[in-house]
Parts: sequence; structure tokens; C-alpha cells
Amino acid sequence: MTKSDAVLKISGRTQTIINHSPDPIDALNYLCLDLAYCCTVQSSNATLLHCAAFGTKEATQIAFGKKGVGKSTLSFHHAYRGDRIFADDLLLWDRSKNRFICLGLPLRMRRPLPKLDTDLGQRFIAGKSIAYSRRDAFDIAPAGFAFFPDEIVELTPTPAPVPLAQLLARVKAFSISKSLTNFHSETLEG
Repeated sequence: MTKSDAVLKISGRTQTIINHSPDPIDALNYLCLDLAYCCTVQSSNATLLHCAAFGTKEATQIAFGKKGVGKSTLSFHHAYRGDRIFADDLLLWDRSKNRFICLGLPLRMRRPLPKLDTDLGQRFIAGKSIAYSRRDAFDIAPAGFAFFPDEIVELTPTPAPVPLAQLLARVKAFSISKSLTNFHSETLEG
């Protein structure tokens, strides 16, 4: 039997969280991922997406892109400017209502953090390889906040506009496999 670091209960589901690293920030990372997976399986119409999303005074934007292309860095720069962040890595799409739903997760950055100012360390809780933003350090949209983007881009690594007619293709290309979300949200208790 494997020792668990935590047990998470959401709507009658029990999820055991096992952290394979001695770094407590890695444990936080696993918890945030498991929360996202649990939120996804609460609705048969929800799809978990790998993307960034933010709102400026002019528009809301979703940025799709492969791992490591700069989604979190783009979100961080928008957060640093004072823009509202909807997601830096994970976002829900409700296909029945054709809207995107924020998970309310903090910004997550790989280390080292960008060198922009001296108070940056006060805005993040740093682990060995990743850092999470502190509560109220940036304007993060609350969990459940729904929106539809004014602009859609794909980072390749520079932002390339995506026509609205291609949105569903991007949702399909950047959705996180249901088998993965079901694996992480396996019901452990009746």
C-alpha cells in the first residue's frame, strides 16, 4: 500500500493524492491538478483544456499552445501588468453552453522566475522547480467565472490568430484526455 499525502473529497468522490517528491510545492501542484480533474468529471459537458486565458481592458483572449511554448510566461506578463488572469495552464470548456470556465487556480511558473522587480519573490511561493503565486498577488478570476473570448491565438511560439471557425479544432487539439481525468478522479469510495 502506498502512503498518501492527502485525501480530497468533492461531491462524494474521494481522491487520494500521492506526492512523489519531497518538495511541498510539488504536492501543491498535484493537488491543483487533481482539483482540475475533479471539476472536469462533475459535468459530462466539461472538457479540460491546456491553454492560457486572460482579459485586458480591450479584450479577452485564449492562447493555445504546446507545452513549453510560453503560455504561463504570457499569462505572467499580463498578470504583472494588472490584467485579469482566467488560466495560465488549465481551463474548462462547457460545450453545452459554449463558454469557458475558470478554475481559480494561482499562477504557476517554472523556476527560475522572470527578473522584473525586487518584490517578485513576495508574490510567489517557490519550490524546487516551480512556484505558485500567493493569494491576492495578482488578479486571478475566481473559480466558476465564465466567459467567451474576443480573441483566440495559438502560440507557435509567436501568437498567430485563430479564426472563430477553427475554435472547435483547437479545443479538440488541446483538450486533456478524458482517460487521464477519469484516472485521476477514480471513485475510491461508494
